[in-house]
Amino acid sequence: MKHEISRLVLPIKNKYFSMILKGIKQEEYREMKHYYTIRFLHLSGLGISEGEFIERLRHSSIQLPKIMLRNGYSSASPSVLIESSLHVGKGRQEWGAVEEVEYYVLDIQSVTRILFQLDEFPDDMIINEFIDKNICENRQIEKIKS
Repeated sequence: MKHEISRLVLPIKNKYFSMILKGIKQEEYREMKHYYTIRFLHLSGLGISEGEFIERLRHSSIQLPKIMLRNGYSSASPSVLIESSLHVGKGRQEWGAVEEVEYYVLDIQSVTRILFQLDEFPDDMIINEFIDKNICENRQIEKIKS
């Protein structure tokens, strides 16, 4: 099976990764820094300046190509491929945002694929036994080789 490839991989903490898998956390936040401005602008494919890009996101959302959220920094860490839109706004504290701080907000529309390293599972183990049953419902789960 050919794997979907994301052009952007964002590491997230385990707490928030789990909340996304369970469908609790529906947004992911990134600081309003040049580092993320460049990445999101490039990913969007819009041929506008950084300032125009930020201003546009303050007034409306844009749909992005699939993004990979990785549980940590290792390429061997579990990951999810998400469909999302992006806007600039304030986030929810229970989902990791600081009160009254403006962020790039990824509105998670769906988790299209959950990826785990193949070596994490014994050969005779069924993936559904490894992770919470609720996570598996209506989700595409796949084991991959690095």
